[in-house]
Amino acid sequence: MISEPPPTATPPSRPDGQPADPIELESFYRARRFLGSILDLDELLRALLEEGLEAVRGTRGFVGLLNRPRGELELRITAGRGWDTLPIRTLPIREAPGSGITVQVVRTGEPYLTGDVRRDPHYRMFFPDVRSELAVPLVNRDGWTLGVLNIESEIVDAFSHRDLQLLIALANQAAIAISVARLRVREAALLEFGNQLASTADPDDLLQRATQAAAEILRADECALFQLDEAGGNLILRAGGPDGHDWVGRVTYRVGEGLTGWVAEHGATLRVPNVHEDPRWRGLYPALQEDTVEAFLATPISPQGTLWGVLRAVRRQPRPEDVHALMPQEFTARDVLIAETLARQVAASLTRQSLLEQQIRMERLAAWGELSARAAHMIGNKVFALKGQLNELEHLTRAPHLEARQVLDVVARARRSTGQLEEILNEFRDFMTATRLDRTTTDLNELVRAVATETIPRTDAPAVHLELDPDLPPVQVDPGKLRRALSELLENAVIHQGPRGTLTLRTGRWGAAEAARWPALAGTARRISGRPAADSARLLPADPAAAEPVPPPAVRVEVQDEGPGIPETARSRLFDPFYTTRSRGMGLGLSIVKGIVEAHHGAITEVGVPGEGAHFLILIPGG
Repeated sequence: MISEPPPTATPPSRPDGQPADPIELESFYRARRFLGSILDLDELLRALLEEGLEAVRGTRGFVGLLNRPRGELELRITAGRGWDTLPIRTLPIREAPGSGITVQVVRTGEPYLTGDVRRDPHYRMFFPDVRSELAVPLVNRDGWTLGVLNIESEIVDAFSHRDLQLLIALANQAAIAISVARLRVREAALLEFGNQLASTADPDDLLQRATQAAAEILRADECALFQLDEAGGNLILRAGGPDGHDWVGRVTYRVGEGLTGWVAEHGATLRVPNVHEDPRWRGLYPALQEDTVEAFLATPISPQGTLWGVLRAVRRQPRPEDVHALMPQEFTARDVLIAETLARQVAASLTRQSLLEQQIRMERLAAWGELSARAAHMIGNKVFALKGQLNELEHLTRAPHLEARQVLDVVARARRSTGQLEEILNEFRDFMTATRLDRTTTDLNELVRAVATETIPRTDAPAVHLELDPDLPPVQVDPGKLRRALSELLENAVIHQGPRGTLTLRTGRWGAAEAARWPALAGTARRISGRPAADSARLLPADPAAAEPVPPPAVRVEVQDEGPGIPETARSRLFDPFYTTRSRGMGLGLSIVKGIVEAHHGAITEVGVPGEGAHFLILIPGG
């Protein structure tokens, strides 16, 4: 039995100092060439195992990777007889007799060679024909064990010191390749995170995405974002997970207080291997009990050079029986670079959002100016008409013979003017309040059915055909506002279509069939549902225990008529304020509809064919 520390990655040699056999050198250099060029992790591990088996003439083996959060060694790649019938695919890392030679290698970080497993105290039997076993750790540049390469033989004393040296050299090369592959994964995750931030308009969603991405990329147990208050004296928790959601807005650090406050006060990144050895540590965050935290990393977020807040990541203190207790928990220098990159991405997004908000405010002011001018003009016209009708009534009362018919005619015209004035004011009010929602759990099918019944008159109207998905789940919407939006679409359809033909209302989920029918809307549907665009396959599989819940897909509501449809020349301006082909109203109807739908984080578009009827499609998150 031999246990010795791994040497550096140099070509293998004989115990007497002479160069290794040509076949061994060939194996080493061949592995060195191709391991660094393989991008897929499983392919890399398979090549490592095959090369190792051939180099030391083993008959069975596996490569295991360490899953630190779970405290397990995952058997990723296996070779040899019997693995297909063996139910074991993970090995718990525990300090106990008979836990296994592989577990011993993980615990100590040292290679292990035994010539007869039957007399070895660490051996755990998987296959009764095993006699010799050789296991070497895969150790990265920071001294962390990534996994184990394990080779077995049915022959007693099958492996020599030379085999051990050769396998160590192969493992060192593989550890470098694995580290590179994982760095590529983190780089890809950073790029994807940047893309997500670029498409995120909601500030709360932006911050929550940032904490989720930081936890995943930094492999942290908890990440949080603290924002500096307006007075500049306190940091307030704005986002945190997975345990911090209930404490958002309730946890506060004074600038200079604790490690988090120190980062805000000095505007510098701080990395602490063990917070309990740092006198600045306060542990005020209720989601993390003070005695559970070990490693700490925080960096300032400073858009345009002004401190906005702090991004913080921590790793928990392991239990004695966990794998964490056997290995360092601290964040590395590379983690610092990644955290600072994440902070810069968040800062850039906050800057972009600030500029966008300024632009929106300016556009809103301009829109209000145009709206006020148009409203004043239209209201002024109606008031002028009412004044004329009042003058006419006054003139009639002075006539020698007052005829009731003439008076009633003037009163009828005045009533119409008053009604039109009321319609303008109501449209103005709806435009102002379109985005103020009072959400509740709503049966979308019942809402659509009720709107159709209330909006479409019993006579002199097209037939209404309902195609409602019976399996449609409840959605969180403002039913009153959504009724207003659908009523506007139905009223427009009746006006343009007339009493003939059929008006169709549909509900359903957004799925593969809809994506194939309207491919241009696929990206919109992913955005509505919260699903990121399809990205390249990751080199490392996601940890199922840490996987995010699948976001809800989109549901759809369609309003389709058989009228003249929307001309191509009008399609681009269809939802613009004040654009209308009707003589009544201010032209805010479809703009209000769009505002209501987008307030629900949804989208609306017109997908009809000119000359064959209008076809409005609404997508709403849910389902």
